[in-house]
Amino acid sequence: FAQNMESLNGNFVNAGISDNAIFFQDDQNGVASYEVPAGSLTHTIYAAALWVGGLDINGQAHVSGATFTPNGWSSGPIADPMNYNSVSYQNQYASSLWKVTRQEVDDHIAQYQQGGYTPVSAISDWPGNGDVSLGVADQLAPFVDQDGDGVYEPLDGDYPDFPGDEVVYVIVNDEANPVLSYLGVEMHMMFYQFNDNGYLGESTFLNTRVFNRSTIDYFDFRQSIYADFDIGNYQDDYIGCDSSRNIMYAYNGDAVDETNGGAAGYGNNPPCQGVISLNRDMY
Repeated sequence: FAQNMESLNGNFVNAGISDNAIFFQDDQNGVASYEVPAGSLTHTIYAAALWVGGLDINGQAHVSGATFTPNGWSSGPIADPMNYNSVSYQNQYASSLWKVTRQEVDDHIAQYQQGGYTPVSAISDWPGNGDVSLGVADQLAPFVDQDGDGVYEPLDGDYPDFPGDEVVYVIVNDEANPVLSYLGVEMHMMFYQFNDNGYLGESTFLNTRVFNRSTIDYFDFRQSIYADFDIGNYQDDYIGCDSSRNIMYAYNGDAVDETNGGAAGYGNNPPCQGVISLNRDMY
């Protein structure tokens, strides 16, 4: 399906986020989209994706994962199967990524009680509520519920709930266009950045939630991340893993990173790129 993209650029990194379950890649143009530093045209990741898997009661493995193609993932939340191709579902979820900044939230909090106020689309379109008439769950993305009624209503002061200074929220599912081993899950990915100096300003965070919307109970459930690191020139990189620190990383094979094949090199003293798990131990 068509790739929709947003750029998460709230700090030193310009990260391209899409809703086809593959991120940090502009697949329409076949180029990397994790640019470090922002505006430099140099990149450290060509593509990345999340993989999920588990065993059913019979020990049969169910796995959904992407590399350079969605491979069974589709944009949007799980719904009644008859509704995936409906006009209503497509209007709401054909593009299932939402970007909000902390400044937009602060402005909303300060103004929502003023007469004639209209929230910006980033606030009004936040997917706090799901369309239950389509078989979608009644609540999707997290929000601050000012009046405690369980319904996302920006004009009552509700607003998106997220860490950092800028966020892109993505919802995908593996049921609408399934492959043989699909699970029937809905995956929510919250990418966010801090507008800060130091390591925070050079980092992109990802918080994931996986909802089992199927009728199958899964055991030994695992989640992993696939990453195709390209430190500038993609032909001279090495990769490694330090399980004691829950980190995988890539680095240039020599001290000079040349431009090659249309990929801009970093030149002298190229950087390394790490992906660290903050709240789960690596296997």
